[in-house]
Amino acid sequence: MFHDDARLLMDISSSLLSEADTFLSLDIAGLQTVDFEEIFKEHLKPFETKYDAARDIATGLWREYSAMSNRLDFLPLDSDEYMSLDKDYDRKKQEYDEAHARMNHLYNEWQQERELTFCVYCFKPIFLAVLVERLKGISESIISDIRRKNNI
Repeated sequence: MFHDDARLLMDISSSLLSEADTFLSLDIAGLQTVDFEEIFKEHLKPFETKYDAARDIATGLWREYSAMSNRLDFLPLDSDEYMSLDKDYDRKKQEYDEAHARMNHLYNEWQQERELTFCVYCFKPIFLAVLVERLKGISESIISDIRRKNNI
């Protein structure tokens, strides 16, 4: 960029330097006490709660249809009880399949949100201050180099 538009590079670097100085002049002591891990966990709680509820429903339906399946295994195929239970079994299996699909969908949503927001869990304000210090140093070096090369 120096060769293409040194003036623009100087403007961008000066702006970065100004913003870095502004940030570094702020009192971020209050930020040091923020529990970002807890914010992350609290954010994910509704996703986990929905998943847990769907899992409980799916588990209950699985138990019911599984018990029906076990009962069907011991009944004669031509009995009235078998015919009646078989219809209920198919309905219960369908209910379970739908509940299981919903549970999987909610689990995937929960994990996607977890991956998307995991940076909040890892965030430490000291790292932000270090990054801004580095950006300030880089912008100062760029400005110095441009001035030296162009006698600005």
